[in-house]
Amino acid sequence: MVIYSVWIVNKAGSLIYHNDQTQGEITESEKTYAEHPVDLVFKPDGDRLAVHYGDREKIGMALVAINDENLTGRNISSSGQNALDFLNEPRNFPVRLRFTRARLSTNDRIMLGSMFHSVSVLFSKFEA
Repeated sequence: MVIYSVWIVNKAGSLIYHNDQTQGEITESEKTYAEHPVDLVFKPDGDRLAVHYGDREKIGMALVAINDENLTGRNISSSGQNALDFLNEPRNFPVRLRFTRARLSTNDRIMLGSMFHSVSVLFSKFEA
C-alpha cells in the first residue's frame, strides 16, 4: 500500500501539518492510440490536463507526456503547441500518451483542509 499524503489535524479540525509524498515510486501508465479521436475526455484543471469521466467526475489521472515529449502545463515542451490542439488533429495519430496521478494543487489542499473541520465534528459526536 502506498501513502501519498499525510495530514495532521487537531481536535478542533484545523490542519496542523500536510506533506505530499514526492519521492518513491510514482504510478505512471502509458497507452498508444492508433485512431482519432481518443476515447478520453481531457479538461483543463489548473495548470494540467486532467482525465474526466462524464461531466463532473475526475478519474484522478493527469496527462504528462505525448509521444515521449513532456508537457509543461497544457503545452508540449519541445514545440510549445497546445496538447488539446495536437490531439484534435487526425494527422498526428498514432499517438502515445503517458498518465500519472494528478498532484494536489494549492486550491485542492485548501478545499480538503476546510473539510476536515466538518468531518472531525461528525466523528466527535459519535465518540461521546
